[in-house]
Amino acid sequence: MHDFIAYDDPTLHAVIRVWYYAAPAVAVRLASSLALSAWRV
Repeated sequence: MHDFIAYDDPTLHAVIRVWYYAAPAVAVRLASSLALSAWRV
C-alpha cells in the first residue's frame, strides 16, 4: 500500500514518513509536559 502512495504522491508519502518517525517524540514531549505541569500544581 505504501508503495502505491509513494508512486502516486511522493509528497504525501514524505509527510507520512516524517510523521511516523516524529509522532513518538511528540507524544513523549507532550506527556512529559503534562506530567511536569501536574507535578507543579
